[in-house]
Amino acid sequence: MTSDIRAKLQAVSRRVEELGYHPVYVALYGSQNYGLDVHTDEYQSDFDYKVIVLPTLRDLVNDSKPVSIVEDYDGGHIDIKDIRAYMDTAMKLNPAYIEIMATDNYIVLDEGQTYMPVMRRSLQNLLLGMAPLFVKAAYGMFLEKEKAMCHPYPTIAWKIEKFGYDGKQVHHMYRLLLMLRHFRDTYDLCLYPPDKERKFLIDLKLNRYTLEQVRPMIEEWKTELNAIRSDLEIVFPHIDPFWKNTMIQYSRDMIYDCCVSEVMNK
Repeated sequence: MTSDIRAKLQAVSRRVEELGYHPVYVALYGSQNYGLDVHTDEYQSDFDYKVIVLPTLRDLVNDSKPVSIVEDYDGGHIDIKDIRAYMDTAMKLNPAYIEIMATDNYIVLDEGQTYMPVMRRSLQNLLLGMAPLFVKAAYGMFLEKEKAMCHPYPTIAWKIEKFGYDGKQVHHMYRLLLMLRHFRDTYDLCLYPPDKERKFLIDLKLNRYTLEQVRPMIEEWKTELNAIRSDLEIVFPHIDPFWKNTMIQYSRDMIYDCCVSEVMNK
């Protein structure tokens, strides 16, 4: 992690505190984690962040709904999640949420300093125990990206009109294929694609292929994805919830320590 990124993460932490929340983990989310950020006249990658915050004792007593909001920030977004809301999604092995446990671009604060490093070290065991869910979630995300690639969302309607599709969605599809291919071969999670694939991924992202060229590629990727899923179903036929339950307990211990500290400091 560069000093510039660390400074950005610290600034995000301060912003979240100004909003009245208690951040314990701040991480970059997106292209910087894959080494696929682009900063040219043609394209500028955003800096987006996910922040895990802890509830207060009053939140718990009042049974308040766990916060889950997205704030605009410096040309990007901050996704702020109560750790309970974060765990609900992350324990489904959604790649978009477990990504922040694998990135090197993060900082920990307060109670997070005790528990978040342990949770990060537990990620590999979680993946192995919950591999069927991880594969299903990654494949589901691939299909979501395929569905979104030609949808004229307001922010990218110009791109659909110009190219017929959004290359950013297509590059994510191929990145997910590479992630699952690596997992099948190594049983490990790797955010960074192989160096030899980087130019192709950037070209996809920047819509340097026509829609007519992209469609058959996607069909080939789906064929390979289904083969990978079949291979992994043989290796990981069952779910072992031990590490899921362990991670959830870590998150609860973090909340407990926070509440104890809150009471002691009054």
